[in-house]
Amino acid sequence: MPELLRPLIEAFVLRPVTAPLSFVTICALIFLMLRSMWVSTHIGMKNVKRLHQIPCPNCRFFTDDFRLKCTIHPTYALTEEAINCYDFCAKNTTARNRKLNFPVYQRAESS
Repeated sequence: MPELLRPLIEAFVLRPVTAPLSFVTICALIFLMLRSMWVSTHIGMKNVKRLHQIPCPNCRFFTDDFRLKCTIHPTYALTEEAINCYDFCAKNTTARNRKLNFPVYQRAESS
């Protein structure tokens, strides 16, 4: 008797329950996967923006040599610690401007 009812139970009880349940499960997994990709992309973009603030390649003391990257602070050259480097000196500034650590503007002559 149970063998005769088995196809009826599968057709009228299990399939109507498992089909929507499978659909909801698949949709939830796709949503979680897309959300995970979005979050990891967002975190990656924040890291890239922070790393682009490192001023070392534009500094006068940066040597562009893997053995000695910076002549003043070789331990933290090209790292996040170098973002607020107090010895940063742009490559195109003069020695007088470097002492002041900011560009000097010419005063307009008064007449």
